[in-house]
Amino acid sequence: MTGRSYTHPDVFTLGVAEGWAEAETDPARIDWPARQAAAAIPFEVTGGRPVNPCEKTAIRYGRNEMGRWGETLMADALVTVTLPRSGARYLLMVERDDGYGWAVPGGHVGPGEPAMFAAVRELAEETGLALFGDEPFLTPETFRVLAPRYVPDPRASDEAWAVTVPVHISLGTRGTLPAVTGGDDARRAGWVPAGSYGCLTDALAGKVFAAHAGMLRQFLTRDTVPVQFAYAGRDRSGTARGGVTSESPEALTARCFTARWRELTVYRLCDHQSPVAAIDQNPDTGKRRWWAERCGGGA
Repeated sequence: MTGRSYTHPDVFTLGVAEGWAEAETDPARIDWPARQAAAAIPFEVTGGRPVNPCEKTAIRYGRNEMGRWGETLMADALVTVTLPRSGARYLLMVERDDGYGWAVPGGHVGPGEPAMFAAVRELAEETGLALFGDEPFLTPETFRVLAPRYVPDPRASDEAWAVTVPVHISLGTRGTLPAVTGGDDARRAGWVPAGSYGCLTDALAGKVFAAHAGMLRQFLTRDTVPVQFAYAGRDRSGTARGGVTSESPEALTARCFTARWRELTVYRLCDHQSPVAAIDQNPDTGKRRWWAERCGGGA
């Protein structure tokens, strides 16, 4: 595939008509010093053609599916909410209508537009969450603009690529998750459990937009919250008990087994469908047993 030249036909037709693509077909006629000076990530120009600063793609010449030669600057909104009773954190995501999976809301930064404003604008367009209109209690601490990062977008080429400015928008602790709905190029919007990157991918069945995977993994690792588990069962006397804990499933289940609980089921807080540990009856021997996903258990 190395050396292939390709620009999707929609770039020259639909893209130019809708304004997200430039009509220029020859990159040598572009004012590269001006674009290099404005770039979020420095790049070189060789023979009048821009050079992707971070990767070699399958498309050597042309724009593939990108609308702009060289760097396209984007802004992405990382919007989080924590629920008070469980302490569970949620991240707002949208399902793209192009089949690339679930992504965070975001899009192009307009000429002269601050990245934070672009992220808030795209958030409203794609999810209906209009912060400045419906959120009167926002503070400067609500917004945190992170460092620009290269986007490994499958639509990029060696001569056209994307860089995004992630903006963390923390809505703090809320009694309920704000209402959202898919709009613009988002098929639907929703709040996804995000105590960790693994929790998020489990909730989405692994269907995360590839271009956002690295950003989300880094964001959720750096800003991680303790992994929590929900549990329910009956103790030795038969009294129903349950709650939320940060204790590991192995430790919790072994401790309750020793205390002679009659039964117990433990779930990840983000997934109440698949138990990760339990006290139950061994189907082979009929005796009480405990088991956990990671380390087995004891009869």
